Amino acid sequence: VKFYNIIELKDLYIIFLLIPFVSSCTSNKLITEFSSNIIPNNINLYEDNFKSINIAIVKEPLNPKLYNLRGIEYAKIGFFDESIQDFQKAIKLDPSYYQAIYNEGQSYLNIGNTKKAIDNFNKCIEIAPNYSKAYLSRGIYYKKNQYYEMALNDFNDSIKYDKNSSDAYHHRGSLYQLLKKQNNAVQDFDKSISLKRNNYVSLYSRALSYIAIRRYNSAIDDLNQVLFSEPNFLNALFARAKTYEYLEKYSLAIKDYEEIIRIDKNSYILKIFQI
Repeated sequence: VKFYNIIELKDLYIIFLLIPFVSSCTSNKLITEFSSNIIPNNINLYEDNFKSINIAIVKEPLNPKLYNLRGIEYAKIGFFDESIQDFQKAIKLDPSYYQAIYNEGQSYLNIGNTKKAIDNFNKCIEIAPNYSKAYLSRGIYYKKNQYYEMALNDFNDSIKYDKNSSDAYHHRGSLYQLLKKQNNAVQDFDKSISLKRNNYVSLYSRALSYIAIRRYNSAIDDLNQVLFSEPNFLNALFARAKTYEYLEKYSLAIKDYEEIIRIDKNSYILKIFQI
């Protein structure tokens, strides 16, 4: 393993942020109210749910909440077109049903129709200006598209209306990283971690901020926790290896590089940094 100080480590965090997660774990997707674990084309897992909801709809065909519930079940298994149809039925029955409007927006995001998704989030906020999730989802979109001031405003509002949202603090922290406000980022990741157990995504992100402000030992502590939960998380292994280099703990750095090669000998992370 060759050691390259390609760039100053205080700037390395921005590269980590731009490299997508590579691990066997679930990636950090857009937050959705209805889809924590999407399992495409596996409707059998939800057969009982569909049966009970369908029976209820036959009895109460004008109940918008039932169509919203069925739309959520469709979204959980990746049937987003069907979920949109049900959310639209719910909204037609109750045009002020902001949860269904929000859920329809999330389904539009999942099929790549961002314009309609943002329209839904805007409508949701117009009807329910205290609905934290709509600000959060819209803020994530703004952050992804580099509308940083608008994203920050939305994350602030999301936290204002739900001070216990771990996801809102996490995404505002990641925005502060992009703005190179590392101390602010650390504070938000602290809060995110305190609100959600086993929050390895925020732990990893906080480690990158620690690296940027040269708090290397703190970064190692966070990365150790991440890798205890997600041992195949290549980005975390690489971040820890680089941090060990800066601590001049070269044998430990080599051990992490060897582990990356063991997991994925063609790792693009090592190729990018010529290791």
